[in-house]
Amino acid sequence: MELKDPIPRTAEEIQQQITELFDYNPLPRTEYAPDLFSLSGFPHYEDVLSNWYAFFFRTEEKHGFGRLFVQALLDVIRSKTSDIPGSFMDHRVQCKREVQTKKGNYIDLVLYDEENDVNSFNQSILIENKVYHILHNDLIDYYDSIKTKAGEHKQGVLMTLWPLGDLPPGYVNITHREFIGKVLSLLPQYWGGSGEKYLIYLKDIEQNIQRLTSEMQMNTNIRFYIENTSKFHAMQEVAREACEFIYGQIEATAYLLKLEPDGKQYDYRHIWQRGVDHVYYTVLLTDFFKDGKTIHVALELWTKKALDLMASYNTACEDVHVGKDVIVKPSYDGKSNFHYYAFKTYTIEPDQIENLSEILATGIKEDMEPIRKAITAVYTTA
Repeated sequence: MELKDPIPRTAEEIQQQITELFDYNPLPRTEYAPDLFSLSGFPHYEDVLSNWYAFFFRTEEKHGFGRLFVQALLDVIRSKTSDIPGSFMDHRVQCKREVQTKKGNYIDLVLYDEENDVNSFNQSILIENKVYHILHNDLIDYYDSIKTKAGEHKQGVLMTLWPLGDLPPGYVNITHREFIGKVLSLLPQYWGGSGEKYLIYLKDIEQNIQRLTSEMQMNTNIRFYIENTSKFHAMQEVAREACEFIYGQIEATAYLLKLEPDGKQYDYRHIWQRGVDHVYYTVLLTDFFKDGKTIHVALELWTKKALDLMASYNTACEDVHVGKDVIVKPSYDGKSNFHYYAFKTYTIEPDQIENLSEILATGIKEDMEPIRKAITAVYTTA
């Protein structure tokens, strides 16, 4: 049996697959505003989320929500099991973090109404909180390590981003999204208008969970990519070929200017004069690789020696020709080791791409070469 090669080999096959890709309109990516989790750099940390949950589970804490989180948790648990008695956890609730088990493991959260002894409570809910980590926890050890008063109930909860099955007896699985959804639905009953900052914290928790969940969600865009991987491979080959052509044009630009090309970076290349490696052009290609027409060229100064001569450069360039639309920045803020002294944006039309090197070389020679030569003269004689 002959297997068909999934990777297109001819120009016609590549063009056909690219055409099919362009017929697809991708869904816009959801952009989330910064929140406490993203700004602090801990959006994926289970411990951080557990600390926030613990604070809000404590009914007497200063958040002012009372039993909001506890009641939301109980409502979701009761939607999954009929084992919960009606009076379960209906008094003041405390919450412990990192409760040690018989085998030396640690339970993320333990909710309880009254503590009798070490790991002994009237009623309790033990929660294992998972974000991205794989479930290797000994849930049976967790459950057996928590003691309750005779005749009272304890409940195990595994909180995850996505539903999981095959849990030990005594456990239910609750997703973070359904839990926070229940919290928000009950919020009007528990918030009396005070403690607005905690309302903001709650919104940040909700947004962080939405973000974490969406990162793991199979959406239309991801499905489209998986179903069309060979076509994307073809597109990558075309993109690589196009990039190599552009890089070659930048190298040719350098030679036309009687200078030398340098660099292997994807989105920029340097053009410099041998022996003067602290004053050079940087050709910025990020926007060009997005829109196919915008190339920025900067005359860049690098190192403290080059930057310390700024006043002398300005004097030397007073009577030097500066091309149209060239932005000159004669002052330096002192915050970095490089500075764009002159900068210009070139717009390249599709029919000019084939002659890109000549267009760039002509533009740079007219617009910024007099500046570069004046600065180089100052630098090399300093």
